[in-house]
Amino acid sequence: MEKNKILFLIGVALYLISFFQPTVQFSLGVQLLGWESVLIQWSEILVVSTTGDYFSYLFIALTNFWIVGLIIGWFIDEHKIIKYVLSALALVSSFGWLFIFNDNSVILYGYYIWILSVLLIVVSRFLRK
Repeated sequence: MEKNKILFLIGVALYLISFFQPTVQFSLGVQLLGWESVLIQWSEILVVSTTGDYFSYLFIALTNFWIVGLIIGWFIDEHKIIKYVLSALALVSSFGWLFIFNDNSVILYGYYIWILSVLLIVVSRFLRK
């Protein structure tokens, strides 16, 4: 099996696993799993009040859609520019999650598994010819 295919499969497996791992803990000891963190993030559309907040919201909330786009792009031929744009958006916005939590919350290992999965998927997409 090719190296890029192995990286891709490991990345997708870690991506799926990360949704069932604790990603953030708040001051009262409440821990959220990955899928719960995503749902909380999507629900913030209800409190967006300005255009700047809306674009900031979209930048963070659409991260998983960009990652899924990279995964789908593995199976179909896509333009290189789409691959570059999706990769850049996925990488930058996935690290943006570090800045949306307040000082009372702690990032847990599920988030770092998710980051590793994003990195592996992006690297495997660029190693594929």
